[in-house]
Amino acid sequence: MKAFTLIQSNERLKPLEIIQARIKRSLRKLAEYGDYRLVKSIYHLWFYLRSIRKTPLLVYQMGKVGSMSVYNSLQKARLNAAVFHVHVLTKEGIRWEEDAYLGKSRKFFYKSGLPRTIELMQSHYLYKQLSGNKQRTRWKVITLVRDPIARNVSGLFQTIERWIPDFYDRYPRKAIDTDELAEIFLHDYHDKLDPYKLPFHWFSAELQPVFGIDVLSSEFPKSVGYKIYQSEGVDLLLIKLEYLNQCFPKAIKEFLGFDIPMTNANAAAEKSYYPLYQEFTRALKLPDAYIEQQYACNYVRHFYSESEIDTFIKKWRKIGPLGQSV
Repeated sequence: MKAFTLIQSNERLKPLEIIQARIKRSLRKLAEYGDYRLVKSIYHLWFYLRSIRKTPLLVYQMGKVGSMSVYNSLQKARLNAAVFHVHVLTKEGIRWEEDAYLGKSRKFFYKSGLPRTIELMQSHYLYKQLSGNKQRTRWKVITLVRDPIARNVSGLFQTIERWIPDFYDRYPRKAIDTDELAEIFLHDYHDKLDPYKLPFHWFSAELQPVFGIDVLSSEFPKSVGYKIYQSEGVDLLLIKLEYLNQCFPKAIKEFLGFDIPMTNANAAAEKSYYPLYQEFTRALKLPDAYIEQQYACNYVRHFYSESEIDTFIKKWRKIGPLGQSV
């Protein structure tokens, strides 16, 4: 029996959906500026209302692994499911993201923090659902993995204002060069940002304690590009980003029971800094020690074949590496 049904595009809105839409508009107005705890409560109410009689479907992964393409595809499919997109579900992970986005003082919530803080609100809500054992149906979770250096470079630009507060003032004036960014990437970014030493420890710090699945404990079909895991109360689909376009239709049909077309989302290409991002990835010269560290870990070797790892290494290894070992 399928956990989901498809909502037909010509179906009329039901009374509950009309009420939900009206409440959603009201909640958004209330939450534009306000006390942080009040805003959390408002969003929790909204998440609860839109989850009534629906199976939880989570796109739950470390950041910068291409998850928006999966999330957008699920949203456009109009499944009768409560679709969420989050990076953290543990108490420690949520606290760290609050510190990163809102600072130590969380008295006020600002609309300017959206949409990133929406994911944080979703994390809060889902944490309460999991902690209170309120789920009555089997949860469906999709996660992804990616070449670690590519993920790290994307992560740097995603959080660029933490390292260069005046980035968007300097960038239009061409007052930032790739050498400055490389120094920040090799030192500040890795030393100060990733408490989980992403991507190496995300699965053991987040996924395993939340859902009880150790993805490293069983063999992964490297040439297939995806695998479905099952545990108590949850089904998990794990996909390699590098295989996403070719394996998504088959994987999602096997996982959800429906044909869902892939909707590509390239968030980086839509950013104003994208030309600098491209220049940086072309010019970046990484120390051999850093490259070896990234590709020697069990996480990478579990999901990627030797030939795939060799391709990654050739991509990032260049003559005249900048900086010292990290």
